[in-house]
Amino acid sequence: MRKLILLTCLAALPAIFSFGQDAPLEQYVGKYIFSNGSQVPWVEVKLVNGALISESPQGNATLQRIEKDQFSIVEYNGMAEFKRNAEGKVTGVKVLVMDLELEGTKEESSGFKKKMVMPFDRVLRF
Repeated sequence: MRKLILLTCLAALPAIFSFGQDAPLEQYVGKYIFSNGSQVPWVEVKLVNGALISESPQGNATLQRIEKDQFSIVEYNGMAEFKRNAEGKVTGVKVLVMDLELEGTKEESSGFKKKMVMPFDRVLRF
């Protein structure tokens, strides 16, 4: 019985030590606003087929994770580092591409999702 408990604990160690190192990619999804007059006014980060994609008026790019909150901007040979508040929530991003350095703030979502409402007169009757 002791051996079984010991083996179970040993098997769980990798999961315990890796917990929190790779934050779920969904945390980074959102729109980030840069300062007025910036060359890039905003960037929207989306999760597409398990990969983070950034879209902006200047173009699209793939974000490839290097460390927990650090990503390579593949197409532009740049870096993005996401910022967190004291509660651990993603609140902003710092972008470095060539000689351009930008800091953006994550736009708060209302959390309200539209629901499709079907009028009563269109309900199918059997």
